[in-house]
Amino acid sequence: MNTMNGTTELTAELSCGSAPALIFAKQGDEDSRYVSVRFLFAGKDFPLDETAHTEIRIQKPDGTVTVNDGSIGEDGTAVYPLSPQSLTAAGEGKADFLLFGENDELISTVPARLVITPAPVGDEAIESISEYRAFVRDITDIKSAIIILQQTDGELARDLNSVNTSLGRAIASLNDRLGDLSFMALTESEYAALDPKDPDTLYIVTADEEVGE
Repeated sequence: MNTMNGTTELTAELSCGSAPALIFAKQGDEDSRYVSVRFLFAGKDFPLDETAHTEIRIQKPDGTVTVNDGSIGEDGTAVYPLSPQSLTAAGEGKADFLLFGENDELISTVPARLVITPAPVGDEAIESISEYRAFVRDITDIKSAIIILQQTDGELARDLNSVNTSLGRAIASLNDRLGDLSFMALTESEYAALDPKDPDTLYIVTADEEVGE
């Protein structure tokens, strides 16, 4: 492990199990911490092309979860942000680096240990919650499909099957990427009436007025 300018550099071997890498960060750090991972297979660089994408999932010491997109450079190295929400709780948590192929199939998962040292006394702490930045784009697409589907009338009936198929594929893809988490789409009033709310469920909330008659 090497750390320079707020970036922790790691090498991950995909062909066999190995001891998880160790990442150090400070509680409450702003978006200035990153992890750079060079993936290897049998000691050689593992090629990642433009069809691949990657995420970092962090389980903090208090049990809350964050999921953020990583970026893949031209040299195949993946860079992941340690967002402020990822570093809200001091202690030891864990990070997983996930590699996905062109059709969202999971290629590999690489674990790491994440040690978050306490912030100095007096530093203002932000509330620790689960945060899923990596799913924002998918959520937007799903909500748009839900709205179109709900507003479909006789004139748009011919498009119903296409919209429904697209929505089903988007939800299935999102469910696959959520792993142990679950997914639920519901209206604002349904969400408000939900008690208790499951911390391991990602809720997609659509405004009541967007529901078609």
